Amino acid sequence: MQLVDGVLVPPGYLKDLTKVTEENKNLQENFEYLLKMRTHKNLEVEEQNKILAEEQQNLLNHNINLKSSRSHAEAAYEKAKELLYEQYNIILTNISTSYPSIEKHD
Repeated sequence: MQLVDGVLVPPGYLKDLTKVTEENKNLQENFEYLLKMRTHKNLEVEEQNKILAEEQQNLLNHNINLKSSRSHAEAAYEKAKELLYEQYNIILTNISTSYPSIEKHD
């Protein structure tokens, strides 16, 4: 037995204690490294999610603009169609007035 800091220690115990202390230190370093890597990975994923969210918002805004443009185009088409039919009817009315023998078709 050995006397260490006023405590009797069995033979080989100090060697085992040193080995366990070293293993504990290595495990702690590995744990800290893994924790750091996980934190780094989480930050990467968070940044990627942020970029994807921005891209998704841009696509949503673009889709809204497309729908709005389509609505405007459809409204303009309907207005042009109405004007065309009005002009068509005016022409038919003028023709039927000028030439009563021609029948009007709707």
